[in-house]
Order: sequence, then structure tokens, then C-alpha cells
Amino acid sequence: MPEIVTKDQLNNWIREEASRHEACGGCSFGGIHWHEPDETGCNWNVSIIRGPTARNCMEAMRAFGDRLRTRYNIHDPGEGFSYRDHQVAVEARPQRADSGFVYVAQVVIISGGQLRHFDTSVQEFATPGEAIAVGGEIGRRRVDEIVGP
Repeated sequence: MPEIVTKDQLNNWIREEASRHEACGGCSFGGIHWHEPDETGCNWNVSIIRGPTARNCMEAMRAFGDRLRTRYNIHDPGEGFSYRDHQVAVEARPQRADSGFVYVAQVVIISGGQLRHFDTSVQEFATPGEAIAVGGEIGRRRVDEIVGP
């Protein structure tokens, strides 16, 4: 059974390991996102790796990432679901606004242990619940586009 750790712990371990690889120089890592457990039992993924050598960095980090994915899971935020053999995670991300905070929906779609889609809504919502509801609709629509009829 994987040990439950925080997203911050995973981020720190990933960044620390990346600093040991020349191929990861100049690369940045997106956030850790929860999804329903995939066929390996893991319930999280890194949303994205960006940089001039992102592909090489992913290769350099693959074995380390696989070890993390078999040993650790993150807390289930209760905002994920399976749809057409894909895991969809939806988060309401706070954004600073003149009136305080608004929320956008962030959607991550995983299939076969691989990130298939990452999206953030352009629309802003007054409450996290509204963002989650619309994010779920976006997730289902994107899976339908990926899978087809």
C-alpha cells in the first residue's frame, strides 16, 4: 500500500532529483494533480514539464518518477472520477481578483498512467463548487474528444 504524502513533498523530491540531471537544466515542473488510481494504483501525476530539454529531462527522470508513483500517493480531494477508461481530476484553483478571489477549473485527464490532457478554464467562478461542476463537464467533453464516438 503506497504511503500518503503531500503534494509539496512530491514537488520537493522531484525538483531535488531534477537538479542532479544536466538534462533538466532550465526545465520547470507543473503541479502535482490527483486523479483516481490508475492501473498501477498511483493517484497522481505531474501536470507538465516545460523547458528547452523537457523531453530529455522526462527520460532522465522516468525511473525516479516510476519509483515515486509506486511508493507514494496523495490525499484524495474527492474531486475526481473515471469516465470512459480515463481518470479525470478537477481542481478549483483560486485566482486573486479585485473583490478577493475567484476560481478557475483545472482539469487533468490520465489514461494508461500517462497525462492525456491538461486544461484550465478561461471562465472565472464565484465559488469552488461552480468551478468543480464546470470542470467536470469540461473533463467529460475532452475525454469524448480523445476517445471519439
